[in-house]
Amino acid sequence: MKISLEKAQVEAMQAQRDLELVEIRFKETQQGIAQKESAVVKAEIELADGRREAALAELQSVKMELGQLQKEHASLASQRDITETKARGSIAASQETNKVVKDLTAKIVAMKQLLASSRVARVVAEEQKRNSALAYQHEQADWHKELKQIGDEVQKLNDDLLVNKDLESKLQVASTLLINLRDEFAKTYVEVALPKVPNEAREEEQPAVNIVHVTLAQTRNELENMRIKIDRAEDEVKALWNTVTALRANVEQEKTNLVELRQKECLAFVSALSLQEELDKIAFEITAMEERTKATKMPEEIIQHASQEAQHAKMKARLASNEMEKAREEADRAKANANIFKLRLEAASREILAMNASKEIAVASANALQCYRQETESEPQTEQRRSVFCNVTLSLDEYSVMIKKVQDAENFAKHQIVKAVEKIKEAKEAEVSSLERLDQLTKQIDDRRIALREAQQKANVAQDDKLTMEDELRKMRAKHEQQQETSQSSSSSPRMHRVLLTQTDTIVTATVTESKPRRSFFPRALVALFMSRRKAHLK
Repeated sequence: MKISLEKAQVEAMQAQRDLELVEIRFKETQQGIAQKESAVVKAEIELADGRREAALAELQSVKMELGQLQKEHASLASQRDITETKARGSIAASQETNKVVKDLTAKIVAMKQLLASSRVARVVAEEQKRNSALAYQHEQADWHKELKQIGDEVQKLNDDLLVNKDLESKLQVASTLLINLRDEFAKTYVEVALPKVPNEAREEEQPAVNIVHVTLAQTRNELENMRIKIDRAEDEVKALWNTVTALRANVEQEKTNLVELRQKECLAFVSALSLQEELDKIAFEITAMEERTKATKMPEEIIQHASQEAQHAKMKARLASNEMEKAREEADRAKANANIFKLRLEAASREILAMNASKEIAVASANALQCYRQETESEPQTEQRRSVFCNVTLSLDEYSVMIKKVQDAENFAKHQIVKAVEKIKEAKEAEVSSLERLDQLTKQIDDRRIALREAQQKANVAQDDKLTMEDELRKMRAKHEQQQETSQSSSSSPRMHRVLLTQTDTIVTATVTESKPRRSFFPRALVALFMSRRKAHLK
C-alpha cells in the first residue's frame, strides 16, 4: 500500500508539472507568441487540452481511490490490532496447553516409574511366593512327620495308661494285703513272742514295740501320702490327655486353615497373573500413546485421551498395589499361623514329655510298691518260721532291714516325683512363653491392621485430592475449548480481510500498470520544442 501511494504521489507531481507546462503554452498562445505556428500545432494543442482534461479526471479518480485506501488502511489497522490481541490470546492458550502437555508428560513419567516399581514389587512378590510355597511344602512335610510321631506317642500313652491302670489296681490290692499283713504281723508278734519272755524282758522290750508301732504309723502315713500323690499324678495325666485331645482338634483346625490359606494363595497367584497382564496392557497402551504424542503435536483430543488413559493406568496401578498388599497380608497371616502352629506343637511335645515323665514316675512307684509287697509277703513267712525256731532279736533286725528298704523305696519315689514336678514346671513355663509369643504375634498383627487402615485412609484422601484435581482440569479444559472457539471465530474474519487485501492489491497493481504508460503524456518533440523556445524567451 505504501509503494502504491508513493507511485500515485509521483504521478500526481508529474501531472502537475505537465499542467503547468500546458498553462504556460496556453498563455503564450493567447498572447500571440505562437501566431506563426501551423494548424498542426493547434491540433496538438487541442489534443493536449483533451489529455489535460483526462489527466484531471484521472487525478480526481486517484484522489478518490486514495481516500478509499486511507479508509481501508484505518480499518485494516484496527483489524490488525484485533488480530494481534487474538493472537496474543491464542499464544497464551498455546502456552497453557504446553503447560498441560508438560504436566501430562510428567504424569506419564510418574506412571512409568509406578509401573516399573509395581513390576519390581511383582517380581519380589513372586519370589517371596515361591519361597513361601517351598517353605510351606517343607513345613507341611515336617508337620506330617510330627503328627505321625505324635500319633505314635499318643498310642504309646494309651498303652501306658492301660498299664498304669493295671498297676494301680495291683497297687490297691497290694496295699490292702500289706495292711492286713502288718496287722497280722503285729498280732502274731504280740501273741507269740511276748508270752515266752518274762515280765522284766517285757518291760525292757516295751519301748522297742512302741518304736515299731510309731514306725508303722509313719509308714502308713507315708503310704497314704504316696496314694494322694499318685491320685494327683493321675489327675494331671488326665488333664494332659484332655490337652492332647484339644491339641488334636487344634491340629485339625490348623490343617483346614492351611488348606484355606493354600487356596487363597492360589487365588492370589491367579490375581497376580491377571494383574500382570493388565500391567502389560497398560504399558503397551502407554508406549502407543507416547508414539502418538511424538508423531503429532498433542492436539486436544489426544491430550484428553492421554489424560483418560493416565487416569485408568493410575486406577489400575492402585488396584494392583492394593491387591499386592492384600497378598502380602495373607502371606504374613499364613506365616503367623504357621508360627502359632509350631508353638502349639512345641507345647504339645513338651506336655507329652511331661506325661512320659509322670508315666515313668508312676511305673517306678508301682514297681517299688510291688517289690515292697513281694518282700512283705516273703518276710512274714520267714518271720513266722523264725518266730517258732528263733529269738525275738532276729525278727527285729529283719524288720529294721525291711523298714530301711521301704524308706529307700519311698525316697526313690519322692526323688522321681520331684523330677516329674520339675519337668511339669518346665513344660508349664514353656507353655507360658509360647502363650507370650502368641500374644506378641497377635499384637504385631493388630499393629499391621491398624497401619493398613491408616494407609487406606491416606489412599482415600489421595483419591479425593485426585478428584478435585480432575475437576480443576475439566474446568481448565472447558476454558481452553471456549478460547479455541473464539480463536476459530476470529480466524474466519482475518480470512475475509485477507480477501479484501488481495482485492485492493489487485486494484492498486492494475492502477500502477495503467499509470506506467501515462508517463509519456506529451510527445518528446513537442517538449523539446517547448524547452528551446523557453530558453530563447529567457535570453
